[in-house]
Amino acid sequence: MVDLHCHLLPGVDDGARSLSESLQMAALALQGGTTVIAATPHANLPGSTLSLAAYEQALEKLRRALRDYQMPLTVLRGMEVFSTGEELSRFAAQELYTLNFGHYVLVEFAFDEQESSMTKRLLALRRAGLFPVVAHPERYEAVQETPDVVYRWMQAGCFLQGNQGSLLGELGSMAFETAWTLLRRGRYTCIASDAHDPVHRIPDLRPVREALLSVLMPSQVH
Repeated sequence: MVDLHCHLLPGVDDGARSLSESLQMAALALQGGTTVIAATPHANLPGSTLSLAAYEQALEKLRRALRDYQMPLTVLRGMEVFSTGEELSRFAAQELYTLNFGHYVLVEFAFDEQESSMTKRLLALRRAGLFPVVAHPERYEAVQETPDVVYRWMQAGCFLQGNQGSLLGELGSMAFETAWTLLRRGRYTCIASDAHDPVHRIPDLRPVREALLSVLMPSQVH
């Protein structure tokens, strides 16, 4: 499996606090069947900025440790980009990473952001030739109120990434209900861990896989 949203890098955001935690998370991911992870720390939350130099240093530290411990996990570059309307200029200045240097960018919003603002910024990214992958849309109040707003984003060429924790009921009842609504309506492109640690929000995707199979393909679950 491929996990496109994981806070695996050590000591750069509110994810793994140390290399030890990163390796514990890597082990959990591998145990769950994940072989490729995009390391997507928060890049530009208000009041904080992650430099590409700091990102690269943490990535090399993690990759070296994975090699030393013979852990066959491929870690790709990426960032969870907080949308403020300034992200296009930040990309132009080469201050932010897309997913694996491609045209897809993992985008998050403030949970109380207005739908009109989100749509405006997503469309601006599309006009610039980027394909937004909207992180955990089920956690945004505007989507919780009107889940069908995401269809307009999809029509414009955006993609939706659901959180494992939302589908398992670990991120609140509204996120849980909205996540299953979006799933049943075929709105999600992928499900990711959005893992932050090796204890609570973990990168082992087996629980959500089992939950999805039991609901969507019950005959295949024993």
